[in-house]
Amino acid sequence: MAEIALSHESKKPELTRDHILTIAGTETNTHKEMERRLQALGHYMDLPLPDRVTHLWRYSDPNRFLPVSDIVPRSADELPELLESRAEGVSVYLVPGCSPRVENWLSADLLGITMVPLHESEAGIALLGSAVTLDHGLLESLNGAVWSTGIFVDIPALVHLESPIRIVHRADLPTNAFRVVIRVGPGASVNLIEMLTGGDNSRHVLGVTEVVVEDGARVEHALIQNWAPGTIGHVTNRARLGRDAVWQSAAVSLGGAAYKADLGATLVGVGAESHLVGVSLSEKRQHMDFHTVHDHLGDHTRSKINFKTALTGKSTAVYTGLIRMEERAFQSEAFQENRNLMLSEKAKSHAIPELEIMTNDVQCSHAATSAPINEEELFYLRSRGISEKEAVRMLVRGFLEDALRLIPSGVTRDVASSLEERLDRLAGREGR
Repeated sequence: MAEIALSHESKKPELTRDHILTIAGTETNTHKEMERRLQALGHYMDLPLPDRVTHLWRYSDPNRFLPVSDIVPRSADELPELLESRAEGVSVYLVPGCSPRVENWLSADLLGITMVPLHESEAGIALLGSAVTLDHGLLESLNGAVWSTGIFVDIPALVHLESPIRIVHRADLPTNAFRVVIRVGPGASVNLIEMLTGGDNSRHVLGVTEVVVEDGARVEHALIQNWAPGTIGHVTNRARLGRDAVWQSAAVSLGGAAYKADLGATLVGVGAESHLVGVSLSEKRQHMDFHTVHDHLGDHTRSKINFKTALTGKSTAVYTGLIRMEERAFQSEAFQENRNLMLSEKAKSHAIPELEIMTNDVQCSHAATSAPINEEELFYLRSRGISEKEAVRMLVRGFLEDALRLIPSGVTRDVASSLEERLDRLAGREGR
């Protein structure tokens, strides 16, 4: 197994062409794949390690999110025990060091759906970088060079899937670098659920998912992060939308020690729509840092962001949300809202809403608040014979309710099951 050296000046891993050849292997990778990996390596070598003055790293230490030296994965002959029981739909298990395992229960192949390891797909490699460019940022460039587990999912035109496709990302190695490329063809519709699971105190995750939503296609998407305590990860999840395409995404963040997520969409086609809902529940010393972007390139495009966090203990939540209206995005609309419910005096929240508007004929608004639980509402519920814990639980659930209502219908069951246990713990307000 190749060792990646760490610079004495910083913790930025030092990579070479030989490292990339070791990661990619020599049997199944295509010439185009190596070309893209080496392009990403070049960007990675040119980009400096962010410092705490850098805008998106003001409240998060970038060194904390860099992977450990063991970037090159070990070989694995068998998959670990699968986390989920057999369920309706298609589940794809991405296990570091292994080819993706597809549990296919709706005969996806009969519908012409492609689900193959990314390194085996010329079409997937050709789309790599469509929604998350190889120079998007230091960690995205690093991912583009070293991803060891990847999948390409291709949904043909006019295919409508009622059952969801679940992609389960396991954090089983010291460094877990995955890359997912998804194309949803014109007029197609699909539910996509990505689940980030596993991990422990010695696990790092470096993930990128990019989704190309072509003209008239509709995608309901959920990203559910529920790592074991101690896990640290950086995940970038972006969509690129064609004409009249619709992207509805829900991000639920619960586990791990530190989590930084880059979420959003580029609205390229006329009439494209994006709706992003975020729900984060943090406790103890968890650190959650979110960056959302809606980049409006086409005219008559619409976007909405509703991001809510509830914090207890000594946890921290950071939210930086950008709405960008390009020059040709006339008659477009965008709304962004971030609300933080402080269940502990020791918890911290930082909200930075941003607008970049290059044309006049648009409508944009944003709002951000941080506030403790309403003691009058708590007293009212207590006076009706409701225990303090249950009253807090009801108020937290009510605070999240308008965001939860916006979660795409195809993924509500998965989201709800992940929320209940954390709501019970938050209601106790440990460490307040």
